Amino acid sequence: MSDVHVAILHGDPGADAGPLTRLTGDARRDLADRHRRRFLAAGATRVEVVDGPLDQRSFGARLRDLADELGRGLADGGLVVLGSGAIPLATAADLRELVSVAGST
Repeated sequence: MSDVHVAILHGDPGADAGPLTRLTGDARRDLADRHRRRFLAAGATRVEVVDGPLDQRSFGARLRDLADELGRGLADGGLVVLGSGAIPLATAADLRELVSVAGST
């Protein structure tokens, strides 16, 4: 299996966000941190939470920038990308499957 990098994108709501937005942002950040630990346990080589401000950039633009940044280190590896609020009910088997597919030829 090839190396697998997992990037968990987390939009920081910022200091001027309302209380509900901050609360859900904190919950998404907690989930991202939990996913980071669980993806490492599932066999991912590297897992990072990519923080950034919520802005008007599209998901595609963010993904292109991320791919450009990571591309040099992923010549023979795979990449899993998810948002910080994604797949909250994923099991350990689900994460192992994602890592396995990303690391396969």
